[in-house]
Amino acid sequence: VSLTQLIASRLQLSVAQVDRAARGSLSPIHCPSSELVKIWLAKPFIVEMAMRALPEAKIFSWVDAAFNVYRVLKRQPAPPPWCSFTATRHRLAVRRLPGACHNEQHRTNRSRCIVGTFMYGSREAWRSMLGLYVRRLRELVTSGLPGMLCADQDVLEDLADATPGLFDEFTTADGGGWGWGRAEPATVSCAPSMRNVANRCSRGMGLDR
Repeated sequence: VSLTQLIASRLQLSVAQVDRAARGSLSPIHCPSSELVKIWLAKPFIVEMAMRALPEAKIFSWVDAAFNVYRVLKRQPAPPPWCSFTATRHRLAVRRLPGACHNEQHRTNRSRCIVGTFMYGSREAWRSMLGLYVRRLRELVTSGLPGMLCADQDVLEDLADATPGLFDEFTTADGGGWGWGRAEPATVSCAPSMRNVANRCSRGMGLDR
């Protein structure tokens, strides 16, 4: 089954509709390929497949294959966040950062968004999110509005706006906040231009060496 078929099947739409919406969401910088758009959008559905294949497992995580912050920094990866931060049973654990939003494409004005690189939670948490995700993604695909699928992070933030309590936010301490080391509950709110790094507000958007 191709990614397009997987998405279309879950949304109960045609492959042509999904393809057309993905092509209509291209952006030279953020979403340069319709195939990349579909890879991002398929993440929760791939986790859903894993849950069916592993009925004995209780916790599931998504980690991007292209999660490369430690390669860029030439460091060994830190222990993953689920070693130190546990989300509430019915909530997914997520990291939020400015720079993770695509406001121009998604017609929003957010100061920070969920980072799609890694997220995790219980089977119940994924199921709670998946039902809402299917509904919202179907709305966006059928809306006919260009750019609305760029990218998955903005779709997830749509869910967070509509359903408070769906996610538990954590902060991290390395890679300028883009790494996943020393995860702990996010208890500090920062100005829109700043990042929460280990519950301290930090300026700048790049990787801290």
